[in-house]
Amino acid sequence: MDVAPLPEDRAYRRAAEAYFQEKLAEAETHFDARLLEVFHGFADHWKDYFAPAEAARLREYLAMAPAVRRAQFERFRRECRAWELNFKLMRSAKAGNGQAPSRERPPEWRRRLERQNDREAEVERLYKSLDGLFDKQRQNRRLPPELHPHLRLLGVASDASVDEIKKQYRRLAKLHHPDRQGDAALMQRLNHAFHHVMAFYKRTPVRG
Repeated sequence: MDVAPLPEDRAYRRAAEAYFQEKLAEAETHFDARLLEVFHGFADHWKDYFAPAEAARLREYLAMAPAVRRAQFERFRRECRAWELNFKLMRSAKAGNGQAPSRERPPEWRRRLERQNDREAEVERLYKSLDGLFDKQRQNRRLPPELHPHLRLLGVASDASVDEIKKQYRRLAKLHHPDRQGDAALMQRLNHAFHHVMAFYKRTPVRG
């Protein structure tokens, strides 16, 4: 039995149709050829996307989970909000001197973009500083004396992260596994060491 569109699917479609009915004429009046072509591509993608009339496309659309369809509508709304900036700039230019704005971003928007980039760089620096702090805490962790011989056998430092220990163990296992003509006794010792080290980190987890 075919699945019918949900009421919200029809609401998505009405919203898309209403948006493009309102905006297409304004775009054709004010946008330059390059921007108008991009807007037409935007409209072609979304205006018949939700609950399409064609049966084959409708079946393809309904094959998506309702949560996915709802997420697509939210994406459509975000893109509409982005286009509103272009419409706003066009209206401002028309109210000012009747000329379309240049393709270069206005200074205030460029400053906003620069501030956003600065914030992103600041967040990245914060995460790096937190990484350094966690690394320092890990280095200062007191390991039990019986763990050091196991770490030396595995060839890792006492402040190595769990990921680093696992990576080193996998590398050694490839070298010394009996199936690869390795030393079975050494492989057994490596397994024993790795088991004890991982057991310690599971009891007292650290970042890594």
